[in-house]
Amino acid sequence: MERYKINIEVLSPIHIGCDEFFKPVEFLIDSKERVLITFSLFDLLEELSPSEKNELERIADKREVSSLVDLYKFYAYHIKDKIKSLRNIKKYSIPNELAKRYEEVLRLDSERDIIQNFNAFEIPRTYFNPYTDQPIIPGSSLKGALRTGYLEKLLREHSDAPKIKELKSKIDKVNIKTPSKEIKTLFNDLEKKLLSYTNPANDPFKSVKISDLIPVNSISTKILYQVNVSKEKGETKGGLTLPLEIIPSGAHFEGNLVIDYKSNNDKLQIKEKIKFEELLNSTHKHFLSILKQEYTLCKNLNFKVIPLTKSHQNAIKEKKAILIKIGKHSGAEAMTLDGIRKILIKKSGNRKEYKESSTTIWLASENKNNISNAMPFGWAILYFEKIV
Repeated sequence: MERYKINIEVLSPIHIGCDEFFKPVEFLIDSKERVLITFSLFDLLEELSPSEKNELERIADKREVSSLVDLYKFYAYHIKDKIKSLRNIKKYSIPNELAKRYEEVLRLDSERDIIQNFNAFEIPRTYFNPYTDQPIIPGSSLKGALRTGYLEKLLREHSDAPKIKELKSKIDKVNIKTPSKEIKTLFNDLEKKLLSYTNPANDPFKSVKISDLIPVNSISTKILYQVNVSKEKGETKGGLTLPLEIIPSGAHFEGNLVIDYKSNNDKLQIKEKIKFEELLNSTHKHFLSILKQEYTLCKNLNFKVIPLTKSHQNAIKEKKAILIKIGKHSGAEAMTLDGIRKILIKKSGNRKEYKESSTTIWLASENKNNISNAMPFGWAILYFEKIV
């Protein structure tokens, strides 16, 4: 058994989806302070007067879409100070444009306008601990990134093996008419061949166990826009530009990684045993290639690249750390293998096609249209230290 202490330093905004949203009934936006304030509805009810409770109940009983705007108005115009004085409130920094948008929504009257702007403040949360409200990086997210890098290494090493060559040839012929089930089967078969298993229980990555990574210190998450930008023209797709909660650059997380073959049933046979050094080297090589592509792209589109300091570079050279990319909007290239990529591209007129690279990039931005200070999602440095 091999044990390692691991530490992740966030280099660019990370969002890891958890199917949770900030609930409109439990947040207020202060446009002047540019913050979203969350609170407990139970705490609020204890502070409301009878007439205020009646008004809140009236809004809750409405069946029209406009009730959401009525709720925003009630919080912003009538009980704002009470909310801000509640215990255990939490503040999240928001973009200036989002603060202005909130003020605009408060002035909406027509049902049609409200429906068009209904999702303006449906803000997804990043994965978090419900007891501490602090962000978490699930071990499964990191394990997925490591698996991709390792599979790409195996594909390079065994690309001329007859079975691998045959599967690659079939994948090359995949087109938009190929059933999705067939495509999934081809890639699953390739993974099994590369990792030398047939029974899923014998997948060598079953022996790689990664704990959820928790913050080293308290982390203040913030809200930014997710902006989809054309790689060719640099144009943003406004309809896709929505806010979400992110883990900011500079945040640190810690956890443990264990490679343990003895924990498997003795009857199971794992042929392709994972070597820690090879796992890290292959993962770093995979993501370094993607970073180089982003450096080239940023020169054309004028967004920010990740800040790799001298300390980061030295840690990588000394084999104490590697580059990784995790979470939502990491990009299709980060989750697929070089040489057999089949990235689905949606075109105008409901047309679709498969390409070897994506045509857009997702950036985390304070501004919807100006991306000069925006950064790609998901970059981090993974540090590791063997536990003797």
